[in-house]
Amino acid sequence: MNKLLIGTLFIFSIGICFAQNVPTAGHGDGRINKYNRVTARQYIFDLKDGVLLFRLKTQKNIINAYREKGLFERADKLELKQLNLNKEIVSNVQNTFNFCPTYFFFSDFSNHVINQQLDSVVFLNANLEPDTSIHITSKKFLTAEFGRLQQQTGESDYYQETTYTGVSTLDNEAFVMMNQKFRQLRSPFPYQGPRVSNYSTESWSNQLYNFYARSIQKLERETLRMERKAKRKAKRAEKKAMRKAK
Repeated sequence: MNKLLIGTLFIFSIGICFAQNVPTAGHGDGRINKYNRVTARQYIFDLKDGVLLFRLKTQKNIINAYREKGLFERADKLELKQLNLNKEIVSNVQNTFNFCPTYFFFSDFSNHVINQQLDSVVFLNANLEPDTSIHITSKKFLTAEFGRLQQQTGESDYYQETTYTGVSTLDNEAFVMMNQKFRQLRSPFPYQGPRVSNYSTESWSNQLYNFYARSIQKLERETLRMERKAKRKAKRAEKKAMRKAK
């Protein structure tokens, strides 16, 4: 990867850091779409170089509410159901998702992830037990969960708010990829995986690989255009200098 290509990547990274300057609908669809493409491209690069942090729900609020009302049998059933669902999700992702390293944590630690306090997050092994040997050092990461799928709208914002309420809506759930603030991504990023928790995520990985390859190709073409533009500019400057010398 040459210096200009690296420089182009750096420019895209700066654009992500200032995501609050998202163009609004009044700026025109062209600018919005370009922003979405550039942002999605930077996210796929970051994910390939980083990790995916997968959030597992606990339904603790509902379970505790049942127990406070003396509905212990209902609480136990929900707790067991959520435990089995989480084990199913972990097994599925570990065995079929291969785009980047993936780590799991309970939703109790959501605020720590939002604040990038990853040292305070307790990550889990395949049996959903705390694994103190897992330490995430990468600053490049996205988040994911099997949760409520947000409908894409005509809004210009690249992110879509995904608020965790502890309530399961199985009729509209899927594997969903989000940013570091747990905001659902949108097209052209392949943010949506299977709608069934035990359905292989291999096809999702393939979508991410394909989008990554296309993003590299587009970046290379843009870099080539920038190189040609820089050469033309240098030639014009050289001719101008020669005319002045005469």
